[in-house]
Amino acid sequence: MLKSRKIAVIAGDGIGPEIIRQVVKIFEVLKNYSQINLAITHAPYSAEYYLNTKVAIPDEYIAELEKNYDAILIGPFGDPRLPDGRYAREIIWGIRNKLDLFFGYQRVKVYDSWMSPLKNTQEGLADFYIIRENLESINPKPGGSYYRDTNKEIAIQSSIYTRQNIDRFIQQAFEFAGKRNYKKIVLAHKNTLMTNLHELLLKIFQEKITAFPEINADVMNIDALLFELLSDPAKFEIIVAPGDLADSIYTAGLFLQGSYGMAHICEINPVKIGAFRIAQGSAVKIAGHNRANPLGAFIATIEMLKFIELDEAAEAVERALIQILQKHLVTIDMGGLIGTEELGNYFCEFLKEQLSISR
Repeated sequence: MLKSRKIAVIAGDGIGPEIIRQVVKIFEVLKNYSQINLAITHAPYSAEYYLNTKVAIPDEYIAELEKNYDAILIGPFGDPRLPDGRYAREIIWGIRNKLDLFFGYQRVKVYDSWMSPLKNTQEGLADFYIIRENLESINPKPGGSYYRDTNKEIAIQSSIYTRQNIDRFIQQAFEFAGKRNYKKIVLAHKNTLMTNLHELLLKIFQEKITAFPEINADVMNIDALLFELLSDPAKFEIIVAPGDLADSIYTAGLFLQGSYGMAHICEINPVKIGAFRIAQGSAVKIAGHNRANPLGAFIATIEMLKFIELDEAAEAVERALIQILQKHLVTIDMGGLIGTEELGNYFCEFLKEQLSISR
């Protein structure tokens, strides 16, 4: 039977459209070589749209996403004509907050030993998820600036965690580990500094452990965790963290993978919708020069296919990704010799082979 899903696409700025174009090629291959139809609708929200309309993203469109779509694919934002980035924040936070995308995750996997700068790296050395609380720990909180632009200036920013939100986040983290057959989960914290906030995290995490006896759970201070991660990444499977700590952990993860071009983030509400976003910068200076790395978008696409319950397609796309990396068919930032379009074309040829084999 034909499996149909509706995907909203917001290409973003800079290199966003050319990276998204490679993902659209993948969707076309899936349509032509399998019983999958990913109906794509493109939305114009970007710096250019904001400059023309003074609207970042309409509330009505976000309501339409929740009502009519299965997932959202989002490119990077950023434009030197809008240096404060306000429009980008309005788009990203608008989608995240109004769709209640409280659960974020990013996969770090070293598919081939050449990718990692660590000595004595072997295939499979690193393969873990970073799971982030995606609302309260990263959004702006109450605060302000007083006596601005004087030598008495005072800046204040507060954080608020609620038991209700942290409880559902930690519960979903354990469920995520169980569904993907991961047996180890560790909570990263900075309890010595963020005493009240992280005490709540730790307390709820400890409460959940007894409900998942099959999972080996632990807690680690962020400083010790980062040291261990870069010393022996193979020991980690699921790392749970508030969003601000997760950013630092993921930066270390991108170092292990060998390129910022692998950056992506999956932001979901398990009972509503998921947004799958390319998290590298918009890199406006190289836009149109066929140099952008689309691999982070491919990883986000794999996760999106899993989220919308197209697991076989996700597996085929991941096998194509493995072939690309094993053959070192990558862009210049990863030491390769090909461009964005060529990488996308090679990827689709490998994907066609995988789908033909599985028929």
